[in-house]
Parts: sequence; C-alpha cells; structure tokens
Amino acid sequence: MKIPEKIGIGLCVVACVIIVITYINNLTNYKETIQWRNNTNCFTIPFETDRNGRILINTTVNEHTGLFLFDTGANYTCVNEKYVTSEDLYVGNHVISDVDGVKSEDDFYKMKHLGLGAVEFLHCKVTATDSTTWKHPLGCFYLQDSILGIIGDNIISKFIWDFDLNNKRVTVSSENDYCNSLADTIAIPLERVKKSMYIPIEINNQVKKLMLDFGFAGSLQITDSILFEQKYFKNKEYYEPSFGYLTHLEDEIHAYNFDFVNVKLGNQHFEKIKCTENCQSNLAGISLVWSFERVVLDYLHQKVYFISRRKDKSCPYTAETVSEQQYAFKKDVFTSKQFFEQTFNLVQKHSIKKNELNWDSIKTLVTDSIPKFRFNIDAYKALDYTVKLMNDSSSRFYFPNDSTNPIANHQVELPIIPNKMLAEDIAYIKVPDFTGNDSLNNLFANSIRNSLLHLDSSAVLKGLVVDLREKYYGPISSGVLGLSPLLRDSLIGFIVDNTDEYKPVYCSNVLRFGSEKVDSLGSYIPLQNKDIKVAILQNQENVGSVEFILSALRFQGVNSKVFGDGKYSPTIFCMSFSFTQTDANLLLASSYFCSYKGQDIKEVIEPDVFCPDSLSLDRAIDWIKEDLIAKGK
Repeated sequence: MKIPEKIGIGLCVVACVIIVITYINNLTNYKETIQWRNNTNCFTIPFETDRNGRILINTTVNEHTGLFLFDTGANYTCVNEKYVTSEDLYVGNHVISDVDGVKSEDDFYKMKHLGLGAVEFLHCKVTATDSTTWKHPLGCFYLQDSILGIIGDNIISKFIWDFDLNNKRVTVSSENDYCNSLADTIAIPLERVKKSMYIPIEINNQVKKLMLDFGFAGSLQITDSILFEQKYFKNKEYYEPSFGYLTHLEDEIHAYNFDFVNVKLGNQHFEKIKCTENCQSNLAGISLVWSFERVVLDYLHQKVYFISRRKDKSCPYTAETVSEQQYAFKKDVFTSKQFFEQTFNLVQKHSIKKNELNWDSIKTLVTDSIPKFRFNIDAYKALDYTVKLMNDSSSRFYFPNDSTNPIANHQVELPIIPNKMLAEDIAYIKVPDFTGNDSLNNLFANSIRNSLLHLDSSAVLKGLVVDLREKYYGPISSGVLGLSPLLRDSLIGFIVDNTDEYKPVYCSNVLRFGSEKVDSLGSYIPLQNKDIKVAILQNQENVGSVEFILSALRFQGVNSKVFGDGKYSPTIFCMSFSFTQTDANLLLASSYFCSYKGQDIKEVIEPDVFCPDSLSLDRAIDWIKEDLIAKGK
C-alpha cells in the first residue's frame, strides 16, 4: 500500500527527532566526570621511569592495570586500541598533530573507566592508539606491553602534580590552596598555547618560550639556529626525539646540528647544556626536570616550581649529566669540514663513477674553494661543488628550502590519470608528474593501473599509447608499477653498481618493487587484451623514466617502440642522503639499470622513431595501424 506523501515526510521527521534525542541522551549519559575515592581530593603514588628518565605511572583502564607515560607534550590521553571495548562510546575522529608537526585523523572514544590513584575518570575522552606502536620494531613502545598508553594534557591540566624525584613519587591534588606554602618568587609562569604549556627559558642570553614536554627525552630543542661559530654534527642516535603521536615509526636517518649552551631557568643557571637546533618544535625536556629534587606543576594557576637544585651527580637523567657525557666525546663529533669529508668518502664509495674519476683531485679543488669550514652552508657548498665536478648527469645536491627539491617538496594531491580511446581498438593513457611520500606514490601507481585496467575492459585492443611527455621528477618505479599488468613476469631487469655486482629488479601487481622477489600470484590481475603493441611517447623532459619503462617492457619481450624528439639517457638509480631538518638533500647516482646481465645500458639511446613532439602521437597511431593493415585487420 502506498504511503501518502505527507505521512511519509512526517515519519522521516519523527525518525530524525528520535535520532537527535538518542544522540543527546548518549552525550548526557557519557558526560565526563571525575570521582574521588577520598575526602581530601589529594593522593600520593609511586612512579617508575624508563631508560631516559621519562615518568611512568600505574593507571587502570577498563579493568586493565598498567603503566602510562606522563607526557605534558601530548594534547590528549592515548590508550592502546586493544583496550577499547564495546562499552566505550565512539565520538568520531579528529585531526591531531604531534610535536614534529605531523597531522593525522585519529579515532576518539569516551572511555568507560580510567583510574589513577584515588581518582576515577568516567567517560574520559581518549584517542585509540594503533597497536603498531607496540608491535613494530620502530614503535616507541615496542615489546613494552606493560605500558598501556599516555597520560595527556586533557587529564594533566585538571590537577596539581607535585613530583618528589628523589623518592620517585608524585602527589596529585585538585585543591586550589595546595601551593600556598611555596614562595611565589620561585614560580615560573606557564603560558598555554592551544593545548600545550610553555615556559620562558634563557638560552645564550636570549629568552625563548619552550613547551614543557615531559615526553621529550632530551634537554632542549629549538626551531631556529644557535649562533655559534662551531657546529657539531651527529646522526639520530645523538638526537632524542619526543614521543610524537605520529612519527614514532620514522626510520629516516637525519643529521642534526647541536651545541652546548648556557641556560637560565628562573634563578637557576646551567652551563654546557646540549641544545638541538632547526627542529619542528621548541621543547624543554625531562632531563631539565631531573636537575631538581622536586618539581611542582600547578596547572590550576598556570605555574611551575623547580625546587632544590641537585648537587650530586648520582642521578643519570639530569641535563648536566646527559650533556657532560656527550660533551666529553666532543672530540668525536664532526665539525663541518669533518662532516663534509665523511660524506665525500660515502659519495666516492657509492658513485657510479668511482672507478672513472680522480677523487683526490676533486677533493683538492673542493676544499681549496672553501676558505674556512665554519657553518652548515660551507659543507653544503662543498658537496654541491663535488656533485658538479662529478658530472654524472644524475646526481644532484639540493640546498635547504630549495623549491625544486623533489624529496622535500612532496605533493599531497593525486593527479588525474588521463585516459581515453583514440579509435575502436587503440587506447591512450598518460602518466603525469607526481612526487609524494611512499604511501601516496603507491596510490599513484595504483591509479595508473586502475586506469589501464579500465581501458583494457572497454574494448578489444590492438594497441596502446603510453604518453610520458610531461616533465617527470617522481620515482621511476611508480610508472612501471602502474603499468605492471603489461608485464608477463615479475623480473624486469637488473641493476649493476660500481663493483659490477648485479641485482635483480622485480615488479608485480601487488605494488612491490626492489631487489628481493615478492610472491604476487595471489593478487595477479591479467589483461584481457594480450600481446598488443605499446607505443611510448617521450620528449626531452623525462628521459630517464622513459628509458626505464621501455627497458622493462623490452626485457619481457613486449612489442613496443618509443616515439619522440629527445635522446633519452640511461636509467640510473640514486641513493638519497638527508642532512638536516632544513631539507638539504643529496641524490647520488649509484647504479645503472640494465636489461639483462652483461648488457648495461650506459650510452645515450636514440628514440625508435625520431619525430617532432607535435607529430609523435600521429606516428604512434600510424605504427599500430600499419601493422593492423598489413595483417588485414
């Protein structure tokens, strides 16, 4: 029976009202509340520490008890996703960012129960942290199942936290008068910026505002530069990052600058404290906290008290102890010239021209061109000049903030893959330029593949035109990955380095690429149209990617030709070196691609059909049609 229109609209309105009322009731029922189990609104509990002195406090979440990292740098309390239950209310996802500026959408829940000492939180808002943090070797809690999560600002900001660092215990209170016995003259103001607290710290006579971050294992890091003549270089083992929400799995090795600075915190003076420069955030870390016997965080009145400076050196976590240990090894830390020389040795070791150039002569010319190595820029200039003297056509050095740097300037939006039918039996697909991070590069390759499969399913094809005439700076693997359905086998060729060692290169439909074969039969997607002719359009803008794709197709016996007006150069694989967070990068040509063992492609190769760029598409179509006409098709 047909329901009258007015009645139908009324029913829809009633349903919407019921949904809204249910949602409001849920919000009311799941309103966050704090319940005390004593009448003093105060309790004292012990805490533990990790190897860097970060504070771990026993907490109960949904009847599971374990350690939580106390992290004033975390905007929200985080819980391992495996402790989220059906009784916890999902409230949506929000964009959050960590201290390294990385953003992501995370799921938020109203946790049924979270207990800390004598206080219970009902329906506290938390983020569900990916279990990868505990399972992946690079995860910040790898194999530390006793740690259940992180206590963040949304809990910390509700109390006063009095840390007795000598006895490893903390008193938590919500009483406004808790700090009345402390002299206001020793208080340092806490300034809230968004969801974080900042304190003023004087570094080399310059006052800076740094986030007080108990999750940062170091002493100091700043976003700008330290104005010293001498710079020290070290890799990430000397850089102790904060626990970021999103960057704990980062495995890229950077070199950071640091120096030993004079610090004034309130009325306390420190000398030779390690400070890392050019970072994403301004942070004052846990080692400064351990330089005192007692620290009181009064979030209720936005003050912090650093009380009783340590006089002995028995505590291994203090800023003085940590900095002194590293300062003692300062002789092992690289000056800018030593850093250049080490990098130069790596360049010589891995360069494809290792056995062709006079490296002693190059080094002499480079060092003579720099009157005095003092700063980062001197090492950068030396490396840039080294690359120019190598003259291998593929190596590049990119100075900080270079807008042409394809490594530092990733695109964030996937381009559209143009594709169409040129005739009833001839298809066309264009591979545009794109350079993204690893995940986006895989999505880009997948978009190419999906477009190709769409064309394949549209008609009975006799030929395919692959247009590569757009300038291309992205990874050359993406094009081959996208066109992988054209390949007949996963082995597409070999690479050879300056030791004449050949390594196989594989490509398959599962978006894998590298020197180790990956089984891909489970996700193999075959083409309906087999043994078609493939015409590749190229010009002088993208010579390397063309050669690589063509070589991969020819290695498999695919019937293909290149049409264009440019001579394309040999495909060269490059190693990437990242020096600082200011985005200086070196791309070093380290190996050649070759079609099969003993047949290196090291010479410039002519297109199969040389023609002006404006005629290359017509010539490609003619080539496909000529073959069809010859066969009477």
